Amino acid sequence: MSRVGKMPVTVPQGVDVAINEAHISVKGTGGSLSIANNALVKVIHSSDSLSFAPANESREANAMSGTLRQLVNNMVLVSPKALRKNSTWSVSVTKPQPKATNSIWLWAIPTLSTLTCP
Repeated sequence: MSRVGKMPVTVPQGVDVAINEAHISVKGTGGSLSIANNALVKVIHSSDSLSFAPANESREANAMSGTLRQLVNNMVLVSPKALRKNSTWSVSVTKPQPKATNSIWLWAIPTLSTLTCP
């Protein structure tokens, strides 16, 4: 079994998790997220945690149990955090200047000069 897949996902208060054959949905104060459920992974929902186990002994099922566990964990962590709808971000960057070196174009990565959040 995957090391990541062995760890349960703790579901905080205020976050609702719904599991059906097709999707896993997470709903919190910040909105709702959903992901397609995979037939190679068994998801067990207890009162305050989620557990993931491979549905069979295949290598793919083992890998997918860890992958799905981490994706759902990220959804659970993000869903209670409300995104500010009226936030304004302004970013100023320098214009990238290409330069040719041996017929290969290299682009300078623009540097971040200002980032403000009023």
